[in-house]
Amino acid sequence: MNAKTAATVIGGVYLLQAVGIFFGAADITSMAFENSAGNEDALWVGTLMHQALAGITFGIGCIMMSVRNMQGGAAPIFRGFAIGSLGIIGVACYHWATQPVQPPIGLLVIMVSLAIYGWLAAGKAA
Repeated sequence: MNAKTAATVIGGVYLLQAVGIFFGAADITSMAFENSAGNEDALWVGTLMHQALAGITFGIGCIMMSVRNMQGGAAPIFRGFAIGSLGIIGVACYHWATQPVQPPIGLLVIMVSLAIYGWLAAGKAA
């Protein structure tokens, strides 16, 4: 596993996630928050927040795609990505445990896998 491959895989998955989250924001909201289906304001706010998350995800994907051709020094970027991803995963797990919300488990599994992959890529890039 070299840094270019890892950055391409992580960046590509995040760009795909961004598109899916943006265009599926209303569906994600209604599935995650069962009570939002009858409340148009709640569905609207949840959709807007998911679209904001899609923008952040798109930015992370662009950053990872842009570091593919770095000659050296990619390790801190991969470590930062892994730690940042754990922050997102941690908040999702906190909400899952303490709030009436059902986060998409498949997406969390993908994010955990990419965080581990990023951490391992950091070790190889160092």
